Amino acid sequence: MLGKTNANLIKNESNKVNLFDPNLLTLKRCEILNANKNTLVLKGTSADGYHADYSIDGSVNKMKMLSFSCKMQSSFGTSEISIEADDGNILYSFNESDNEGLVSLNIPIEYDYMEIRFYCHSNSSSIQESTFTDIYIGIEDKDVLLTGTALAEQVLEGRTFYSIDANNKMLGTMPNNNAVSKSFTPTTSSQNYTIPKGYHNGNGKVTVSAIATQTKTVTPSKSIQTVTPDSGKYLSKVTVNAIPLINVLQYGNFNNTTNQNITITKSVTNGYLIVSACKDNIGNLFALAKRVSGSVSLTEMTVLTEIYPNSARGGMSIYQITASVNAVINIYSNNDNSTNPNSASGFIWTILGF
Repeated sequence: MLGKTNANLIKNESNKVNLFDPNLLTLKRCEILNANKNTLVLKGTSADGYHADYSIDGSVNKMKMLSFSCKMQSSFGTSEISIEADDGNILYSFNESDNEGLVSLNIPIEYDYMEIRFYCHSNSSSIQESTFTDIYIGIEDKDVLLTGTALAEQVLEGRTFYSIDANNKMLGTMPNNNAVSKSFTPTTSSQNYTIPKGYHNGNGKVTVSAIATQTKTVTPSKSIQTVTPDSGKYLSKVTVNAIPLINVLQYGNFNNTTNQNITITKSVTNGYLIVSACKDNIGNLFALAKRVSGSVSLTEMTVLTEIYPNSARGGMSIYQITASVNAVINIYSNNDNSTNPNSASGFIWTILGF
């Protein structure tokens, strides 16, 4: 830590406060040939840079301005001036080749101590003399123009800042939320999360739980089918089975009779039975079917009459059929659903299945 200056205030010709007191200089391997309130002459013989240090107490003068000016020159070497902070950081540095050796600056006092260092550099073993004249060191109350735009709620709580008034240290009020997290379970309704106002450290996260998946399989049908997921799941795949091919399982025909029994030779599941009959000059003639024995289910789907042209008259019926092997059905002709079947000249029947 740099030494603290307790200089008596000396009035210069301009009636400004001049803190420069040569008696408070700290010498570093050099000697003072002459020193008064405005002039300092140093002598040194080392290229390492002999110097004299002058400390400014900034602990009671924060945000005030340090005014410093002087003129420097030398023989056989170089004169230099630097202003350093109490942490060793060099804030400014000048030598006699800068601006013909004239130094003049105003800087804010932002450190507890600042040190003005007068250097006397020697280029050889020759004695070096550096002369610093018209020295002025002053601390002045000057308005510091601040143009900050931050508000208290925009600065983290517990932190201090200055906005537009250098004499008004303000305290931030922004809440420190650190890492805020929120978890959601998927639902069919929208879900919202309001992010709290304030600071977030970047580690917060919103987590949505994974939803269970499922697959479903459907078989084509003549009706519209809507495939939806079960509650709490979503469909990852829907498989639609291939449309089954219709095969001819049995078929046959017979003539000149009113009916004939048919024995099922292949098992039928949700198949179709198509029967037709015809005879000349018999109007509205059609064929029907009924169970005789065994496991048989017949559901009439449609009856068509007068489907043959010209004088050949006849019609057909279509049934949905489920039957086991060796079941027996009877195919017969009818006229206007009469209880007295008309003899048909010919019958054709077919069983279609999957």
